[in-house]
This record gives sequence, structure tokens and C-alpha cells, in this order.
Amino acid sequence: MAYNLLSGTIVANEQVVFQPSSNGGEHTNAIVGEFHGDGTYLTNVSRVVSNATPDYVLTVGANADSLVGEPNLQFNGSRLYINGNIEATALKLSSLSAGQATTSSFLALDDNNNVVLTSSAGGPDYAIAQGPINSLQFHASPGDISGSENITFSNDTLNINGALDVTNGVTLGGIVSISSSAPIGVTGSLIPSGSTVFSLGTAANRWESIYVGTGSVHLGPNCTISSTSDGVLVNKTLHVSGNLVVSGNIEAHGFDIIQTNLFEINQSGSTAFGDSNDDTHHFTGSFSILSSSTDVFAVDAENKTTIINTGLTLNRVLVTSNYSVLKSDYYVGINTSSPSAMITASLPNANTLNSGQTFVFKDEGGASNTHNIVIVADSGQTIDNQNKVILESPYSSLTVYTDGASKFFIT
Repeated sequence: MAYNLLSGTIVANEQVVFQPSSNGGEHTNAIVGEFHGDGTYLTNVSRVVSNATPDYVLTVGANADSLVGEPNLQFNGSRLYINGNIEATALKLSSLSAGQATTSSFLALDDNNNVVLTSSAGGPDYAIAQGPINSLQFHASPGDISGSENITFSNDTLNINGALDVTNGVTLGGIVSISSSAPIGVTGSLIPSGSTVFSLGTAANRWESIYVGTGSVHLGPNCTISSTSDGVLVNKTLHVSGNLVVSGNIEAHGFDIIQTNLFEINQSGSTAFGDSNDDTHHFTGSFSILSSSTDVFAVDAENKTTIINTGLTLNRVLVTSNYSVLKSDYYVGINTSSPSAMITASLPNANTLNSGQTFVFKDEGGASNTHNIVIVADSGQTIDNQNKVILESPYSSLTVYTDGASKFFIT
């Protein structure tokens, strides 16, 4: 028949205790009191089934009646030892080694990757911090860390007194202040993260000088400023809204000065226009040359008059033999006292001259009665409807002007 096996001593309570029925039936008697013995055959009693080692934290084993000591999770009453990873949604360290942490204490990892509190005093279970207060600590050797006064972190600021080498890029938020009396070297390109977004300097904080090489400075997508062997090249039109002061020369294939009021060339020395005889300089409007605010030479373009308030010097040439008159001549002086025969002065082709151009012929030798002066027009052209005019009186003269086509006229 069936029986229950008990070992040990059972001491009953003075009162009878009934356990409620699970199915609503009669109550059953329950044993309440002290139990003495090992209780090997008792059921529904949780017990340690393995690793019953001091300081091991117990966890539930295979079922609710079994407890297991965890060798990787130990607590000696003051220190929790975890041999493994810690996963948490939040980690709050209210005190580490209460009463021992000081301003010279640091959080670090030991040789076994344990989080430990380090200090200048050192200890058997943690590495020794080096360097001044606020210095960052780095792994120096197995079981040791080191810091330097050249790299510190204080008041939310990382201070680096030395070189910073970055090989894989760095992302910084906010203003970056670099205080250095020595130059800052850049071995690669300095490229902004966006186009036409960022500025180099501000209106209040400007760079003093910018040095560039022989490459171009690009302004917008099309304009460039580049250096040449003897100057600066701008590939677009240069618009100047203010004054342009040039201490050297200005050279241009085309030079347009557009001014609605007044334009002055103030120069204490000389001002030169053109560099060869075939250059032509056009002025639209009137033209004046002043001396002490008074016109000495003026051309009134609107009324087509010229004012000359100076002495007038006209080109003069002296000849003693036959001569072909030049377009640049005005006075043609003929010395009739030295030749042994008459002298012929041939006029230029009238159609090569300007209408109204004038020539003056004069017997400067006073012997044209002996050695006549013959003034002759080009073939097919006339002087007062004649091809030639002869001067036969001593010291006689002749003034002619042309129509710029085929005729000359005597004044």
C-alpha cells in the first residue's frame, strides 16, 4: 500500500490550521510549525542544486524549485562582480567606491575590461591615472593609462596644445575656435559640404591677407581671376562703380569711357595717346585745352567753330629745286636766288586731300623774275581752270585751296 516517508521531527502547532480546498470541497488539515531535518524527500521546496559557493548570486534553475549559483555574477556585500556584458536602457552610477572618489579620480578599464575608478593613489584592482586634472587618459601599457597637459577637457571644451591629425574625417557642430600663433597646415583640399552656402570670414571678422598660387580664383560659375606672367587676367567685363586709381599703365585693345557729366584726367606729368602714326582718336562733342581756366584752344563741335587763343605755327618747307608738295606742307618757301633755272612745285592729287586744305607758295629769294616759279596741278586737275600757274614777279606769292576732288582755287 502507499505511504509517506518522513524523516526528522515534526512539532505541531497548538491550533489546527486548515488549507482551503481547491475545488470548493472540504478543508484539509495543514501542518504549520517548525521542521527539523534535511527534508530530502520533501517536494515543492526550492533548494540550491549547483554552485553553492559563497558570494554567488542565486538565479532560478531548471524549474521553480531549483536555485543555481552564478559564478559570473558575485556580490560580496560591497562589490558586484559581473563577468560578461552589461545591457541596460539606462545606467546610473550614483557613487563609485563611496567616500573615495576625488577630483583626481577617473573612470577606466582594467586588464580584465572591468570598469574601475582610478586615482593618483593607484590600487591593486585599477590602473593609475597620469597627468594634470582634466587631462584625457589613454592606454599607455598593459594595466596602465596616461594623460598629458596638452590635451584636456574642461567646461565642455576640448583643449589640444599640439598637432591634430585626422585621417578619416571629423564632424564638428558649432563654432570651432583654433588658437595658434603658428600656421595651420592643410595637406588636402578644403571643401565645404554644400555649394554657395558657407562664407570664408564674416563682415565683422575678416581675413587680413589671402595668398593664392598661379591658378584661378573662380567667382560664380563663369568668371575667373588668374595670374599671368606680367599681370592679372579677368575673363569678364570689369565693372567699377567707384573711382579707379591706377599708379601704372592701363593697356587695352578697346577703351570706352562712358560718363554723363564730367571726366577728368588729372596728371602732373605728361599724358600720351596712341603709339603709332596710324592711330586715330575720336572725340564726340566739343574739345578744349585750358590754361589757368581759359581756353587756349577749343573746338565747338555743335557750332563747328575753332577758337585759338595762342600763337599759330604752320608747317613750312624751303626748297631750291623742283619739289613735290606733301599733304603735310602749308608754307612752301622757294629760294629763287640760288638755282640756275626755273623751279616747279607739283601739287598733290586733290582727291588725296581734305576739302579746304590750303597751300601757300612764296618767292623767298626775290628772283622769280629771273627764275620763274611754276605751280602745277596733277594730270587732269586744274588751278582756277588752268593746269598750272607761273610766278614771275620778285617776292610774289600764291595761296590755293582744294575741293578735295580735282580742283584748286586761288585766294
